[in-house]
Amino acid sequence: AIAIAAAIQLAVLWTASTLAEWLTAGGGTASGRLDDLIAYVVSWLPMTAVGLIAVFIAQWFRQSTGAMALIILFYAAAKLLPLALPQVAVWSLFSYTDWHLLWVGGGASPGKLANTSVLLLSYCIMAYTAGWILFDRKQL
Repeated sequence: AIAIAAAIQLAVLWTASTLAEWLTAGGGTASGRLDDLIAYVVSWLPMTAVGLIAVFIAQWFRQSTGAMALIILFYAAAKLLPLALPQVAVWSLFSYTDWHLLWVGGGASPGKLANTSVLLLSYCIMAYTAGWILFDRKQL
C-alpha cells in the first residue's frame, strides 16, 4: 500500500508540475519533460523505502501523535547525520532521497545507478520485513 501511495503521489506531482510548466511562459522542452518524468519515476524507490521505515516506526506506538513526532525527528536526524559523519552518507537511505539528480543529465555511470538501485531495494526489503515481523508479533 505504501508503494502504491508513493507512486500515486509522485504521478500527481508530475502531472501538476507538467501542467504548471505548460502554463508558464517558457513552456519547457520535450527533453526537459522526459528528464522530469525520469526524476519522478526513480524517486519512487527511495520514497517507498522511507515510507516503509515510517510504518515500521509507527508500529511501536499506540497513538499517531507520538509516532508522527518520532518519525519527523528520526528523519531530521538521519538527514543531518551525514553532516556530522560524512562517511555515513554512503550507507544512509536518507542521503538518497535526492538521487534522481544522478539519473537526469547523465550524472552517474550505469554501474553506480544499478548499485544504488540495489541498495535502495534492499532497504525496502529490510524495512518491509521488519515491519511485517513486528506486525505479526503484535497479532499473537
